[in-house]
Amino acid sequence: IGKVDTIQQTNPIVVIIEGAPETVSEINSILQWQYESSRPLVLIARSFPEEVSATLATNWIRGSLNVLPIPYGNSINSINLAADMCAITKGELISPHFGDIISASIMNEDKWGSVDSLLWTEGKLSLQREVDVSRHVANLIQKVATIEEEEIQELYRNRILSLSNDALELWIPKEDKFL
Repeated sequence: IGKVDTIQQTNPIVVIIEGAPETVSEINSILQWQYESSRPLVLIARSFPEEVSATLATNWIRGSLNVLPIPYGNSINSINLAADMCAITKGELISPHFGDIISASIMNEDKWGSVDSLLWTEGKLSLQREVDVSRHVANLIQKVATIEEEEIQELYRNRILSLSNDALELWIPKEDKFL
């Protein structure tokens, strides 16, 4: 967005959409809400069509909207990002699997999440919120225990690490019995 290196937001609303908004009209109501309230908004979706991206970028550069679009699911590392984001933000996924229609569900405040602060820098997103995600992490740990493929285990371990502000991963070689 305007080749900005770092973006910081305080107390943004987070809305997570499974799939992608097809047109600006689908998300227009929340864009109007953001304009009127001036509260930062993060829209997370699998992708954003060119029309939506262009509208958000143009309004960002003008300073009329503070809406940060974050795509997910473009790589194997981010395919389950929506579930992790829901755990962190305490929002709910807007999904056709739940009978949601984007234009109707996007203004349902029960689906909105929030974070205390957001930092986007060098293409990486960091969210801060004091929230208990231990149950979500425990479920991920159980899944790791049932998987034999090392590559898939690594994906789960990275998800677990990303859900903690104070995580430390320590690898001890199996051959070093003394260590």
